Amino acid sequence: MTQTAHTTVNDSHVDSAARGASLRPYLVAAPALPAR
Repeated sequence: MTQTAHTTVNDSHVDSAARGASLRPYLVAAPALPAR
């Protein structure tokens, strides 16, 4: 993941959107994973 501490608000928003899209498959698959 990229660090957004020193980016502009717009860059942070874009990065957050991209990160959310990249994490979505994991969130969808999470319930199928064995609980630990």
